[in-house]
Amino acid sequence: MKRKIFTVLALSFSFFAWAEYSMLIHQSTGKTSIADCEEVDSLKCGKSSAKVYKSDDDVSEIPFTSLDSITFMDVKDLIPKDTVFITYSDNSVKCVNPYKSVVSIETDGACVNVNSKAYYKDLVFVLSGSSSNGYFVIDSERKFKVIMDGLTLTSKKELPPIRSFSGKAMSIELKGKNTLTDSANDTCNAVLRSKGQIIFSKSSGSLTVTAKQKRAIQSGDYIVIEGGTINVSSELGDCIRANDYFFMKSGSLTLNGGGLNVTNGYFVIDDGKLQATSSLDDVKIIDVETEFVDEEGDTITDSQHGACYINGGDITFELSGQGARFIKIDGDFTMRDGSVVGTLKGSSFYESGDGVTNTTAIKAGGTLSLMGGSCNLSATSKAVGARLIGADVDVVIGQRAKLVLKNDAPLFSYVTGTDKPKTKASSAIKADGKVILSDCDVTIICSATENGAYGIVSDGNVEVNEGAVVTIDCLSNDGIFIDEEMNGKMVCNGGFLASHSETGYGISAPIASKGGVYVSLGKYKHNLGFSGSSYGTFMDLSYDGTPFQVTDAEGTVIFSHKGGFSSAKATKLSMSFSNTRGDTYYYKVGGKLSGEAVGSSSFVLDGAYTDGEEFEADAPRATSSINFR
Repeated sequence: MKRKIFTVLALSFSFFAWAEYSMLIHQSTGKTSIADCEEVDSLKCGKSSAKVYKSDDDVSEIPFTSLDSITFMDVKDLIPKDTVFITYSDNSVKCVNPYKSVVSIETDGACVNVNSKAYYKDLVFVLSGSSSNGYFVIDSERKFKVIMDGLTLTSKKELPPIRSFSGKAMSIELKGKNTLTDSANDTCNAVLRSKGQIIFSKSSGSLTVTAKQKRAIQSGDYIVIEGGTINVSSELGDCIRANDYFFMKSGSLTLNGGGLNVTNGYFVIDDGKLQATSSLDDVKIIDVETEFVDEEGDTITDSQHGACYINGGDITFELSGQGARFIKIDGDFTMRDGSVVGTLKGSSFYESGDGVTNTTAIKAGGTLSLMGGSCNLSATSKAVGARLIGADVDVVIGQRAKLVLKNDAPLFSYVTGTDKPKTKASSAIKADGKVILSDCDVTIICSATENGAYGIVSDGNVEVNEGAVVTIDCLSNDGIFIDEEMNGKMVCNGGFLASHSETGYGISAPIASKGGVYVSLGKYKHNLGFSGSSYGTFMDLSYDGTPFQVTDAEGTVIFSHKGGFSSAKATKLSMSFSNTRGDTYYYKVGGKLSGEAVGSSSFVLDGAYTDGEEFEADAPRATSSINFR
């Protein structure tokens, strides 16, 4: 039936003035091909396809399975007033340019050079077709839009497939599947490069960009992603480089190999999906630099520059290279919502003159704030010296943020010259300032059986406040470590903290407890002592992991532990005691325990227990003791 219709149409239109019409070939994929009727010699239908013969001996064959319809339109009605069509075909290109007076298009094979002086109108350039040896280069006096409609373009020249010399914004809309690839001859070092802004507008299409030279996508200004599916790959440089900032509002972005670098601005993601996979050494997937130089050449300090903001979206990564870092920024890091899930698999490394580069998940040069959302970060045993979260200033966690940090990596050992071997610690959280936890849920597990990772390392105070539930389990190093020379303390103001170390210290720091519940399971440094009223309970390695509960006079459970060393739940204030050097303290889970049984110390239930009173506890177990030597 289709064959008969096409034959009739072809015969009918032979009576018209062909020069006034164009043929639109509509395919079921949604793509439309255009042919000027004055160039069409004939249209023939075979058993399975229709063939369009042109006067230049060019033949286009369209299978009936993908052919939807053919329409004929007046050229004046066909071409939108703001659109230029560029269709690639192997080593040639077809251009439909209604703006010849202000838009100059020069072609050489499949190479297209556009110079637009249409200062009064935002033009649209529709790029389609395929070429293995072509490019699109444009210089425009006004912002413009590029629609990639089933475009496959590879440049073997010194220029990349897409290049804008214009300082104006280039908006990109994606239709169908599009592919861009450069070659080793590319002297611009980017597959898709613009002097001005690059904006990927809302669309349902996809774009795959593969860099054979250095970068995949580069802007001399900012880059915004509002939609589409973008997959970029580079093994020799950044996948994406922006100057002022990078802003992802929606869509999907996949980085393979190289990272995303913002040279003088900030990074923001509000929504969408961001995925990264890399085996490159010393790679920085999200790399945001602080320095900002204005037009006069003066360096400006701006709190946003060098910063990273995660306000939503789903982020995943897997890095296996040595010294790989997922987020490495010079300024502050702030996460308000969204999800970050990732794994580190590569070792840290040492380089003479530069020191140790730790494999890291998230590192901020300023303050790192996790104020919502969730982070599930892990480091395998091969990620020697890995750090999951780090900041040169403070680490602040709150606003119902949820963290699960699993670090299986041992510490990193290295040799500098003829010196004795040195070590660089691995950790779940490392702060050069304070660590502040409020209204959050944090689980830390460090499972290396020898010279393993620390849970939390801080040069300042570690503060646990109301609403915080923090559980730390470290097999071979300290759960919480604060350098004594930095005068920091473990401050418990509220919430719940349980820190366990199999062979190290549950809490290696002076403790100032003002409220809440804390449990420390591990060795204890008696000379550090407590300060103030120390609410909570303290146990050492003599605790054998037997499940137990503590209840008040009405039978209400105020502290429970379901056994082992990594799971604990607090519903109210627990026991507390203060200590003096040399004291031995007794506790018994099950039966009766009174203040008189512990000599000069006292056990406190909910802050109200006094010497001589007794209370009942469930889950019978033998009496144990803690001796502070």
